[in-house]
Amino acid sequence: MKKINKKFIRDFITDYNNIVRELYEKKMIRDIKCHVINDRGEVVEITHENKSNESNILYDRHLPIETIMDILLENKEYNLLLYDRSIIKYQLAIRNGKIYKERLIFIKKHNYLWTKDEINKKDIDDFGVDWFQEEISIPIVIRIDYDSENYEDIIHPITHMTLSNYEECRIPMMGAVTLYNFINFILNFFYNDNLNCASVFEETDITISQNEKKRLHFEWE
Repeated sequence: MKKINKKFIRDFITDYNNIVRELYEKKMIRDIKCHVINDRGEVVEITHENKSNESNILYDRHLPIETIMDILLENKEYNLLLYDRSIIKYQLAIRNGKIYKERLIFIKKHNYLWTKDEINKKDIDDFGVDWFQEEISIPIVIRIDYDSENYEDIIHPITHMTLSNYEECRIPMMGAVTLYNFINFILNFFYNDNLNCASVFEETDITISQNEKKRLHFEWE
């Protein structure tokens, strides 16, 4: 592995360990799949162990969220499974010490904010009803992509957010999003919480174009 990539991986692992430790302390995690680091020479890939083709179901717009979630959960196609069975997935490719490609995904089947105590009570319900299957509400699907190879100004921003798995939805973002910032974003806006640990990464590579800035977009300090 190239030295410059080693530093990124080392910093990534530091951030990851701090994040997971805090999420465990908050009792946010139900299950976890360890990430796998694949050294391919110039490029280093980070994904979860035993990643299968079943993960491609995420991009099938013709399937209901119930089917997608059932398949992902059955095959454990996630990195982090939160206490309410929401899924966090991430996949990164690193080149020259920087993010080369990235995909961050959050799927929450229900738009309710249940407390951990409420979920625990539902899990041990004696009536044999699976609350996860029975409860019907509006699902939340968020995907953030970083992809410079397919860049097309405004049409396909290098960094963009896709909502509800709608392919043509590519909201421009200021730049690459770290795993820390992504998980903190999820905690902030979907669980009324935040990470207290600090991130090793301080700078974000700016990728948004001047034309994309003229549209509604995501920008942060």
